Amino acid sequence: MENDLSLLGICIPTFNRSNILDEALTDLIPKISSFNFNVIISDNASVDDTEKIVKKHKMSYSKIIYCRQEITCGGDRHFEKVLKIGTVYSKYLWLLGDSYRLIESEINNIIAILQKDKYHAIIVNSFDRITQIESKEYDSGAELLKEIGGHMTLMSSFIFNKDLVVNVNFKRYYDSYFIHTGIVYEYMNQFNASIFWYKANCVFTTSISKIKTSWIPVSFEVFAKHWMAFVLSLPLEIPLKFKLYCIKEHNRQTKLFTARYLISLRTNEWFSFKTYMEYKKYIPYVTDTSRILIILISIFPVKILKLGRLLKRRIIGQS
Repeated sequence: MENDLSLLGICIPTFNRSNILDEALTDLIPKISSFNFNVIISDNASVDDTEKIVKKHKMSYSKIIYCRQEITCGGDRHFEKVLKIGTVYSKYLWLLGDSYRLIESEINNIIAILQKDKYHAIIVNSFDRITQIESKEYDSGAELLKEIGGHMTLMSSFIFNKDLVVNVNFKRYYDSYFIHTGIVYEYMNQFNASIFWYKANCVFTTSISKIKTSWIPVSFEVFAKHWMAFVLSLPLEIPLKFKLYCIKEHNRQTKLFTARYLISLRTNEWFSFKTYMEYKKYIPYVTDTSRILIILISIFPVKILKLGRLLKRRIIGQS
């Protein structure tokens, strides 16, 4: 059976985003068809026409495997399901969000890394989030967390060896929002694992303005409360100072909780003083932005912000 596995399977979890999945497959299939990679799609019990979209693309690319969950499960459990389905078909599994796209020029380089057959996971770059760390191998979870841990929230940056998926304990990270990250550290803590960091940008996302991105309205819940709790829950062998550094480093890389982003949240009525009060105990650990500035943004009149955004669009439109 092992000899029948393809080298790489693209694992796409999706839920009620048939239009986005349609665009994803339209982009993906021409890039990978010459390599005969499997595409494993797990549908989290969608009620839209996801299945119809998959059937359409399967007519032109037979390597698509479609599985529909009977009932909707949480995001973490869905990631586990699609990866475990993938182990039946492929040796390495790229967990790819339906709004993310592969950078075609890097596919051959990724194949060369996988063909070495020595890594339990490969983590790739995106948007130049990390520029100071060159491509390298890691066998220490502490070093991995300190140097690139802040980047590892991005699910589409992960390629897993099937051995990791089969043998790691997923349940430990259920409902953490970051199960794809946790299983790497869990595996490294239990086994003699080797993780490869590839510095080149290999994935990108389409414009957020065109996508229903579920975490944006709950940024504080996911990337303050849950992110902090998740990192602190990682194996005790990782020093606390590295965990605290990683928690804040994520904000430095993504620019979440900067004044500009908070103003955008406030303009869309996703951030208020009530939000600040609910999450204020996490704020010093996740961002360097001044607490006073955050409070001021949280109470600034939304109507004025929306008017400013409208005027800006009109000025840009006339230029």
